[in-house]
Amino acid sequence: MSIGWDVIPGGGTGLEVCTTSCKTGVSGSGDGQLDSPQGIKVDTNGVIHVADTNNNRVQKYNPNGSFLLKFGTLGNGDSNLVYPQDIAINPLGNIYVTDYTDGGSNQNNRIQRFNSDGNRINQVGDSGSGNGQLSNPSGIAVDESGNIFASDSQSRIQKFSFLSTVN
Repeated sequence: MSIGWDVIPGGGTGLEVCTTSCKTGVSGSGDGQLDSPQGIKVDTNGVIHVADTNNNRVQKYNPNGSFLLKFGTLGNGDSNLVYPQDIAINPLGNIYVTDYTDGGSNQNNRIQRFNSDGNRINQVGDSGSGNGQLSNPSGIAVDESGNIFASDSQSRIQKFSFLSTVN
């Protein structure tokens, strides 16, 4: 199955779900459109979550591929994202997003936690190379206890807990 903008050969235009002989999608910034998506996770209800990297957001699709919602915009404030690379989902449905840097004024370098509706809860990490700091976080996983494991450009994996800062 392919989900994307205009992925069915000879089909219409718009968000489509293709099951056979799919073609490359058209990138864009509209609802359901993607631009260089990176991380993809499916929750326990079959909802598809996508780190829509170049659109600086996360998008959600139902199990059939229909667009549900999006959250995040470019910036360094609460709920803003910069080139999200990966996402993880805990058993409660919270969404963890690696929040990168754009090399300019947006040096986020953090992990943000959102509820299933895309509302920001909190974050861990800040910019740097020390313990509890992140530099271009790219990979993320969450275990059943709620611990977050994040990789970054410092050739390491750190373990975070939202109850404490870093282990």
